[in-house]
Amino acid sequence: MTSNSQYLPLHAAVAQVINAPVNRVTAWRWATRPNRYGVQLQSWIIGGKRRTTVAAAEKYIAESTAAANAASRS
Repeated sequence: MTSNSQYLPLHAAVAQVINAPVNRVTAWRWATRPNRYGVQLQSWIIGGKRRTTVAAAEKYIAESTAAANAASRS
């Protein structure tokens, strides 16, 4: 990540991207195992806590959407 990346709690980064609250367990699941399309939220353990960035959350959502759209066309 670049030096200006801000590492946030998982749910906080995802909430910023979707502009709505997200359950902590949902964000944790996205970061700890791949979804049905094989996409996983990139995260880091910093100080014993799992963190991610807004950019990683945006990438996760974009990749998940693209994979879902491709699957629906098949």
